[in-house]
Amino acid sequence: MAKLTVSDRSGAIDRRCLMLTGAAALLSGCAGESRIPYSASAAAVAEVPGFDRIRIAADADPAALAAFFRPLPRSQGRPNWLALSGGGSGGAFGAGFLLGWERNGTRPMFDLVTGVSAGALIAPYAFLGVQGDGGLKQIFTPESLESLAGPRNPLRAIMGQSLYPQGALAQIVATYVDATLVDQVAQRHRSGARLLVQTTSLDSERGYIWDLGRIAASSHPERLALFRQVLTASASIPAVFSAQRIKVEVGGRRFEELHADGAVTSEILTVPTAVLQTGQDVLPGWKPAIYIIFNESLDPRFKMTRDRGVEVGARALSILSRNAAVGDLTETLQFARRRGLPLKVTSINRDLGYDPRRPFGPEYIGKARALGTARGRSGSWDTTLKA
Repeated sequence: MAKLTVSDRSGAIDRRCLMLTGAAALLSGCAGESRIPYSASAAAVAEVPGFDRIRIAADADPAALAAFFRPLPRSQGRPNWLALSGGGSGGAFGAGFLLGWERNGTRPMFDLVTGVSAGALIAPYAFLGVQGDGGLKQIFTPESLESLAGPRNPLRAIMGQSLYPQGALAQIVATYVDATLVDQVAQRHRSGARLLVQTTSLDSERGYIWDLGRIAASSHPERLALFRQVLTASASIPAVFSAQRIKVEVGGRRFEELHADGAVTSEILTVPTAVLQTGQDVLPGWKPAIYIIFNESLDPRFKMTRDRGVEVGARALSILSRNAAVGDLTETLQFARRRGLPLKVTSINRDLGYDPRRPFGPEYIGKARALGTARGRSGSWDTTLKA
């Protein structure tokens, strides 16, 4: 297991800037439709028209973050929080773990569920508890990701395109996220539970936390479309999937923000970045039990890398991502330990033979899902990563 040390938040940010720069370099020739220019000051106050208080910047003022989280009520007994990380096709591990955990008979009903990247696609089903298990059985299977299974040609990226055609991920999300699911999320939201996912604004270089439950519970006719778009954006790995253009408004003027993979800014979302940095408690008096499912490995993996530009770049970005994930987890562990909060972590703790040439290959998905199911059913958590 990776040894966790005190993380350097500025270093983590620098690493993610490098990741974003690498992706931008791959996409530098992109010839997409032009966008309406807007300023940083407009970005700071932009809102999605017709929706109220559905998002906040992850690095916002702690007082504003406290106000955003405050509607979360105190539940009976100790609250349970679940955070689901990124990991691409490793999301199969998280889906399997949740199903195995339920079969173990110890999976709680979560008061707060957060998702980043691949974890965002799992989060709505985890949020619904047993009611969502049917969805967990369908997503992150070789069948559900069949359209992504074949080898990808990196020349698409070099020529200014994402590895997968535009709309490929959005189509999968639309298949498994329907109006019935959104209605069920809305019902749980009204009972007091919260479902949050994170995206990254490629314009502002900031993470945004979205309250999907509040979107679902709105009366806006576009609530399903926005719910799907935010999920798609959170899971849109730069250079792999197309970024999402989210329509916003400032003073009656409309333009589009460009949002992508939430893991670019942080691999997990337990409490917002600003809270981890300042130590301020956004929910005084709360003592939740925190569970984290990492849909990827936290350990270094030896792999002979060919001395070729694209492969060297991909390998470097993978290393940067893993180190950033370790930093995120370190900060969360320290936060939990300072407050005496119980925290458990599970992750893909072995080499499953991931092939970067086939990022959604059925063999890896099957192995990740089987490992997650087995670990969940046995109640197995990483013994070195707990508070």
